[in-house]
Amino acid sequence: SRPQEQRFASFRAPALWVAQRGWSTLEVMDVDGPAVADESVGAAEVDGVQAESSVEGSGQNSAATSPVPAPKISYDISLLQWNADHTKNEEGKYGYNGDPWNFDARMLHCDTCRQWFSQSEIEIELPADDDFPMGCINYEFACADCGEGRKERFKRIDLGVRGVLIAAMVQMDAKRQKELGSPPRRDDDVIFFDFRQEIVPYIEANWLSLSAGGGKLLRPGDIKGGLNRYPSLFAKDAGDDDSPKYGLMSRDPTVFSPLLYMPWDHRRNRKRESKSTSDRAKSKRKTSNAPSTSTTEEKQSYPFNTEGYRYTVAEIDPFGVQAVDPPFRPARADKVTLGMMDRASQLKLDDDWMSVSGEKGYCMSRASHGVDRGAWYYEVTILDPDVNEDLPEPHCRIGWAQRYANLQGPVGLCKFSYSWRDLKGTKFHQARGSSFSTEGYGPGDTLGFFIDLPVTEPRRLPKPASKEYLVVYKGHNYYEEQGADKVDETKLKPLPGSRIRCYKNGVLVGDMYNDITAGKYYPAISLYMGAKVQVNFGPDLAYPPTDVTFRPMSDAVHLENATLTLAECVSRVDRQLVEAAQAADAGPTASQSASMSAPII
Repeated sequence: SRPQEQRFASFRAPALWVAQRGWSTLEVMDVDGPAVADESVGAAEVDGVQAESSVEGSGQNSAATSPVPAPKISYDISLLQWNADHTKNEEGKYGYNGDPWNFDARMLHCDTCRQWFSQSEIEIELPADDDFPMGCINYEFACADCGEGRKERFKRIDLGVRGVLIAAMVQMDAKRQKELGSPPRRDDDVIFFDFRQEIVPYIEANWLSLSAGGGKLLRPGDIKGGLNRYPSLFAKDAGDDDSPKYGLMSRDPTVFSPLLYMPWDHRRNRKRESKSTSDRAKSKRKTSNAPSTSTTEEKQSYPFNTEGYRYTVAEIDPFGVQAVDPPFRPARADKVTLGMMDRASQLKLDDDWMSVSGEKGYCMSRASHGVDRGAWYYEVTILDPDVNEDLPEPHCRIGWAQRYANLQGPVGLCKFSYSWRDLKGTKFHQARGSSFSTEGYGPGDTLGFFIDLPVTEPRRLPKPASKEYLVVYKGHNYYEEQGADKVDETKLKPLPGSRIRCYKNGVLVGDMYNDITAGKYYPAISLYMGAKVQVNFGPDLAYPPTDVTFRPMSDAVHLENATLTLAECVSRVDRQLVEAAQAADAGPTASQSASMSAPII
């Protein structure tokens, strides 16, 4: 048995686990990149996974030549089933002895093995409660099996505005419950606090402990901005705009892990600091023995969409009037496929761009076209995975995602995506899994994904591409959009009446989610360690639903082409009006200015 999923932010198997099981030291997966193997020390068979590596001057396992003390963790932590954020396990085992969660003591999250440990079992001395009160997440901690020299490590760090706000709201919530004389509540019944009269004074009075020892005191505007910026953490009560009320969205203690809010560059710096010079000199990056999946697509380089940047293929516009020779426009596709550029670079597309595979950790591929209104449907067939004994068991999460969802993670990781997982049929949204289907799915199954997005307001035409954003990449023209993934989360709202429904081999499974976040959704596939799937966007579907009215995703290409063409036509008319007005040495009239605003259809 091995862990069914591993989405660790930065996991390195402790040396004691390595010696106990004969492992090579593996770095499983970084959420921003692929899984790699490092610090190789030998070859061993681990739970059916072959871990091979080489080291200069010796091919023997280092554990065989140097005795290592027994680990302090008394159970096999690798067998626990964790949620996507690795903050809660299904078995309810925590600490050195696998005890249940201790709600009466502070729990610290190890930044290496990602297990929680109770303050009562930690040997090193922690700061006094006044300096490190309950709810503070601005720290880094390593357990006795993960710390350097096999010793626990603790350090206060700065996690910015969010770290301060979480600690303050957790403490205020706990104190208010104590004042009310009620037992500590674990539910999500929000207790609100007045911004001016309670929250700001509390932060000012407890600034040293909340901020890990100092720094510039937050201004009220910064505090309010932080509370409004993270609606998934802090609820806002409608009231006085000058002094609104805020409260905790959830009292689940596993939500308040420093690893969820620690900057990625800080995690990587910690990893580099913990690696000695001798280790770096000896380490060699492992080359996978997986069979090659070379495709025509791999022979040509494309710019991949990344966080903050999106690219669109440009083609010569036969009707263009831009001041470019020749004029360009966004390329018109003739069918819906998996996105050539809208995918993580670790994933491999077949030549027809309708099948995708990947041998790394969870990452995503989106379809080339999305929809923001109407009822749509597509199918996915699970193929036999690529056989590789060096990789853990493959998995996949499939569903719908907006363009803001991070490609370097699974579908369902954030508030912009929803997914159905093969393992146990679990559904995911905002990294929280819950029961959905009575069984999962596997190779040979064909899944159907239906989405219904009711029309609640007129659609505005997209802004035509501008020549200022035209770039050339390896001989090809693209439109580059910067800041494409930025979104004001305070403006997010559910779409009433919307729903996502799933089918398996033509049989209705049920509605996976209802009233989803409003926006434009793309079919989305995320794969883990060798999984492979084939998509079918229509029109010839294997199991078209008979209980709903829908359009196949293949029709989305015609809708988008028509929308882009209409937007360009309107923009051209507006430009001609402006040029005519300027030629007459007069500004555009009020009616002409109105026509230049984004039209609605």
